[in-house]
Amino acid sequence: MISAVVPVKVLAASKSRLLPHLGRAAAERLAIAMLGDVIEALRGVRGLARVAVATPDAAVAAVAREAGAEALLRPDAGLNPAIEAAGAELAPGPGDGLLVVLGDVAGARPEELEALLGALAGGPGVALAPSRDGGTSALLRVPRAAIPAGFGPGSAKVHRDLAARAGVAFRELALPSLAIDVDAPDDLAALERAGTAGPRTRRVLAGLSRDGAGGGTPGELRLVALRGVPPVRAGDDLAALLAAAARAQELRLADGVLVVCQKVVSKAEGRLVPLAGVEPSAEARRIAAEDAKDPRHVEVVLRETARVVRRGPGVLICETRHGFVCANAGVDLSNAPEEGVAVLLPEDPDASAERLREALAARGAGPLAVVVSDTFGRPWRDGLVDVAIGCAGIAPIEDLRGRPDLAGRILQVTAMATADQLAAAAGLLMTKDSGVPAVWIEGIAPIGSGALRSTLRDPRLDLFR
Repeated sequence: MISAVVPVKVLAASKSRLLPHLGRAAAERLAIAMLGDVIEALRGVRGLARVAVATPDAAVAAVAREAGAEALLRPDAGLNPAIEAAGAELAPGPGDGLLVVLGDVAGARPEELEALLGALAGGPGVALAPSRDGGTSALLRVPRAAIPAGFGPGSAKVHRDLAARAGVAFRELALPSLAIDVDAPDDLAALERAGTAGPRTRRVLAGLSRDGAGGGTPGELRLVALRGVPPVRAGDDLAALLAAAARAQELRLADGVLVVCQKVVSKAEGRLVPLAGVEPSAEARRIAAEDAKDPRHVEVVLRETARVVRRGPGVLICETRHGFVCANAGVDLSNAPEEGVAVLLPEDPDASAERLREALAARGAGPLAVVVSDTFGRPWRDGLVDVAIGCAGIAPIEDLRGRPDLAGRILQVTAMATADQLAAAAGLLMTKDSGVPAVWIEGIAPIGSGALRSTLRDPRLDLFR
């Protein structure tokens, strides 16, 4: 039995040599496209028992599953240890073989991968497809323990020497579709000249060509309000309601971002508290008396509060248990299912976004990202704006450090709050009286991964705390 594994590092740490040329968003988009093409090629190979991706990145794992591969989500232990750990699971038998293919070999073809498997049809040994820079694009070991994995600079020679020392049969096949692994701008140029890139990679490269190097900035965004969603009640299948609304509008939820307002997420999850059953504490009664508020409402706010940041006439600014700083700890009486019911923030908005994303994918949507938004005030400015409180399938911050500006200077500190920008844009269509619970955004690819909670500033670095 032979299984295949594609080792992939964390997206945020990938393709560092391409960053000055492409920028972070485009580099991650390219990495995901190449991985999808490699998985598709492997799934077309006859004789493979299993195809898996080994990664410490949840977003990469989700891409792998959507492309039809297994996902082995493991802590980051380095490339070769990750390969060996995955191999122990995929090829546990004494005679089982393991095929390792790098995730950036975007031109991989099933027939050439089958040729690599055929090179060891006569028995045990090691077969290797070298990359043009002396590395190893694909490595077959039968059995898996024939030699250890030795990926890294100059790994073709490393594997050749390991096979010689172990005294096992060794075959090296120069396979054109496996010759280019994309790490640097000249690899990209070579891939385009060769014309061997898979369909996903070709689409990304075409987009970069249209938009110019760096192509991570969209030229146009399209925002569509999802209408016709019925009032959401506790226990409702929110994904089903949103998917039905999208179908009714002949809207395909793929290659974009769905921004969903917090209120419907909280309602579906049952984050509702009838005030009639709330017994206010002495502190809640004191604050309510001073601020002319309902003491039951204040009590619910205090239960959701980790720290009262500031109090003023009728204003209670709280830090929630999630780490958000907002009015009334996000506890809201507006647009509640009935009078006298408080709506709380989700217990874990990032987890809520991921569950919704997975449920939509199970209904045929995707690839897509989900952002859960809420309306917050801002210090030093009047007016409210929608911000992200949870996300899945997209990096909440686009780190532009290392990318050149228009004058060619390398950016040192610029990091854009992408999830918040998307939430604010969607907020234009999700006004309080619109009845619109979600907005679909096209024109920006769901790239990267990360939890919204990771954007909360470390108190040690907060000059205003």
